[in-house]
Amino acid sequence: MPVPARGLLCEYVMPQLKKILVPVDFSDGSELALSQALELAARFDAAVEVLHVWEPPRFIRPDLMVWMEDDGAASSLAEYSQKRAAKDLETLVAKRGLELTTNLRPRVEMGGAAAVIVEEAARGEHDLIVMGTHGRSGFQHLFLGSVAEKVVRRAPCPVMTVRSAPAPAVAKKVS
Repeated sequence: MPVPARGLLCEYVMPQLKKILVPVDFSDGSELALSQALELAARFDAAVEVLHVWEPPRFIRPDLMVWMEDDGAASSLAEYSQKRAAKDLETLVAKRGLELTTNLRPRVEMGGAAAVIVEEAARGEHDLIVMGTHGRSGFQHLFLGSVAEKVVRRAPCPVMTVRSAPAPAVAKKVS
């Protein structure tokens, strides 16, 4: 529908969603964001890329060797963490009864979460990022920061944030 703007007629064109990036950290908020993204993808016939970013611990070298109980082999902490995250992503997708296809792809990357998410959104030419937030405030927000906030500020495309439901308040009887 035309919208008047300073004497000119302009038309608003709804952008087409073809690729949606969903960063997950396996929290309730990120699972809720994935659900929202899947609903949008179904409506717009869009592809969904589910991304988990593993941030190496700051005080432990990622090439540190760890012993694998499963197969008895040793591998680096980075290799172990990436394999584990890939399995967790597959479980997350399977839990919803979905199959991995060209329209639903899981990925695991290593680095700073916000930076990697923004880089992947630009590199993959995503039309939308859908991500969960933890809703931290005060000291927690100050010390832990907010990946979602950093992504919103730097992303090359729109970002939809989905906040997980807060825990229900417990009523106390006042005498």
